[in-house]
Amino acid sequence: MKRFFFHPNGRLLAYLSCLITLVFVAGCSSVSSTIRAARYDEVTDSSLSAIQQKTDDFVASLKKNFGTDAASLENSKGFYGEIGQELLRLETRVRSIPENVKTENLVHNIRMVILGDGTVADVTSLKYLHGIPGNVSRGIPMTTLEITHRNISQIISSARSLELEKARP
Repeated sequence: MKRFFFHPNGRLLAYLSCLITLVFVAGCSSVSSTIRAARYDEVTDSSLSAIQQKTDDFVASLKKNFGTDAASLENSKGFYGEIGQELLRLETRVRSIPENVKTENLVHNIRMVILGDGTVADVTSLKYLHGIPGNVSRGIPMTTLEITHRNISQIISSARSLELEKARP
């Protein structure tokens, strides 16, 4: 090691590696300071809370009424329509906020896990599961409903956590 450093080429390599490290660190710090994130939006936060509450209430109703006409897809169309409108308003709002891509993606994921997109690939949304022939008239089986509800809650919680993180100074 001593020989390396005292050799003229060794010193040059040591200086170059230090210089490259400094340039890299300086470059990283300037990049992170230019990346901006969206600011906290109270309306987005309260909309996410409302969607969580309505979804929780709906799932609780499906659990309570499983096997009855009250848990049927026909009697649940009001929820799906209403939550679809709320998600549409929220999607429009988060898209209008500059540098809000992460929140946009999470709100899109909330839509997918509750309503899906109507494609062949959509086989896990709450609405799709409700439309499976055996579930249309009596509701979604308990285990499936609990797993789907957990997925919905996790995505909404992630979106709310992100929004609350934006509020920190």
